Amino acid sequence: TAGDIGFLYVVLALMRNGRADVLFDVLTQTSAPSYGYMLARGATALTETWNANPENSQNHFMLGQAEAWFYAGLGGVRIDMARPATERIRIVPQPVAGVASTSVRYRAIEGEVVCAWEKQADGASLRLRVEIPPGAKATIAVPCSDPARVREGGRPVQRAPGILRVRRAGGRTLVVVGSGRYLFEAPLV
Repeated sequence: TAGDIGFLYVVLALMRNGRADVLFDVLTQTSAPSYGYMLARGATALTETWNANPENSQNHFMLGQAEAWFYAGLGGVRIDMARPATERIRIVPQPVAGVASTSVRYRAIEGEVVCAWEKQADGASLRLRVEIPPGAKATIAVPCSDPARVREGGRPVQRAPGILRVRRAGGRTLVVVGSGRYLFEAPLV
């Protein structure tokens, strides 16, 4: 295992490299080391050690770094304070098998940022709802490699109001938007 110090960097590396599937599997497996193992051993909070030893603390934030992934990876809300204000909000949801939907609200300096996604019944398409606060801009990385298949508000994304720029990068459709509410629909390809 990476231990308490190194685990954050494992989480960040997997998140940044689009390997949410690996992180989800590690967190949910029922053998040690994992959160799933802690739950299987009866834990109701994070334990001090991966093996959930009852001799150690049973309510401990050690190894809690996956919380960052819940917001910035699975939920998709990333705020990069090193970037200019007009470029710091990024929405990069990472849907994984075994999770049907998420909803994240994040209070940024600019205001509340919302990202909620749900897989459709067929499991092959995604509905992504995003809210960007007044005066802000954001880049939304829709998990679909073909911009022509992405829709916003029922229209092709390239022709939807509020869309400032659309391009393909890294197997996703990148959409730059101004403030407002957006509803994207796309196949998970």
